[in-house]
Amino acid sequence: MKPIKELSGSLNTGPPAPLVLLTPVILLLVYTGFKNYLLFHSIVELWSIIVALSIFLIALNTYPITPNRFFVFLPWNKSGWQWRKILV
Repeated sequence: MKPIKELSGSLNTGPPAPLVLLTPVILLLVYTGFKNYLLFHSIVELWSIIVALSIFLIALNTYPITPNRFFVFLPWNKSGWQWRKILV
């Protein structure tokens, strides 16, 4: 009987999943950028806000277990810039 390491290596024969999922998204964004730049820019801006809020929520929820408070300050600062973008 073969060890588990040898069997698990033979099952992965296709391309990596992130590459398969991200390629159509990137191509669609490029196409959208050429056809309607305002829609493309809005999508990219919303994505940056989602990423910033995600970082903020991770930092907020890991605050009690963080030994170094310097890294907690960084997402607060970034989210402040995002709110400034929304309000202005």
